[in-house]
Amino acid sequence: MSPVLFIFYINKMIKDLKNSGDILEVASIKIGVLGYADDTECQCLTAEAVKRCIKLVENFCKREDILLNGKKTAWMKLGEKPRAHPINKVKYPLIPLADENFCAGGVLIEKVYQFKYLGYIITSDDDNRLHIEKRKSIANMAKDELDKIKIKNSSLDPEVKGLLIQTLFRSRLCFGLENANLSKKQMEKLSTFETNLIKQCLGLSTRSYTTPVLQATNIKSLGDAMRLRKFSMLMQLLNNEVTCSLILKLNEHNYSTVITECG
Repeated sequence: MSPVLFIFYINKMIKDLKNSGDILEVASIKIGVLGYADDTECQCLTAEAVKRCIKLVENFCKREDILLNGKKTAWMKLGEKPRAHPINKVKYPLIPLADENFCAGGVLIEKVYQFKYLGYIITSDDDNRLHIEKRKSIANMAKDELDKIKIKNSSLDPEVKGLLIQTLFRSRLCFGLENANLSKKQMEKLSTFETNLIKQCLGLSTRSYTTPVLQATNIKSLGDAMRLRKFSMLMQLLNNEVTCSLILKLNEHNYSTVITECG
């Protein structure tokens, strides 16, 4: 019940943000405020609008006796190429320049160049490589888990092996990638990474032919699996009144949408 009660509790703040005039609109639909469980995301056209929205949230928190979580509150300028931090030279510095931070409710709101939202790593320059590398690292851990359950055992049915691989490995590798605009080269690299790991899990040489291995274990190619994931996400969007309306309006205005990619 607690997530439902929180939604009712926070609804007034969401309405205030929508009526503020600062949040992003696309095709006359206000999409600039997103709420999921206890997370809230605001999208604005200017940094000053972001600060006004944060101020609105701050005032709501004061009235309702809620504390802002400083560790999970930050702001990001999309479309901006990250500046390497002058000390550690990291492209996506975790500690931004101090003059771009501000305070709200006694909490420091930092400008960041990367932010994880619902498990997906968003970067200021829309570079999905950081998320892909993170997923590959997490997927790699599945190899040890598959070894522990003796997946190389010859008495285990090949299709059962395929189900275990897809459950423990592919699900981790592909998490969030249905939202990513992957290039042909990226898909090829991901496919090679996955098939090599599958072969290693099965005790085969990475030089083994890929197609017979996938057929024997009844595993769809990564390309086919990703198209199904993207189509499934599209159907979820079309089954939602707000997102369906947005997609249809974007198509009317000849914008490039997910329909183009899934079609």
